[in-house]
Amino acid sequence: HAIVAPLAFWLLAWRYARWFPTISAKRISGTMLGIVVALDAFLVAPMIEHSYAMFETWLGTWLPFALIAVAAYAGARHGRRRRVR
Repeated sequence: HAIVAPLAFWLLAWRYARWFPTISAKRISGTMLGIVVALDAFLVAPMIEHSYAMFETWLGTWLPFALIAVAAYAGARHGRRRRVR
């Protein structure tokens, strides 16, 4: 969760910024973070874990959320760069 998810969201944000160059990197990062938080809060915690205890630890949930947000922002910023020919 803490390693693969940020890498996946970096790539997804990079690609999304290429497809939609008018959307800001902050908005892309915020949207992707919102998707992850919503999935954890409404799908993973109640239906898979059967508990919201996962939100009590910073290492298990909050650190990966922060890493995903930073990685998505970096990916979107990198995807918005113009290619040098």
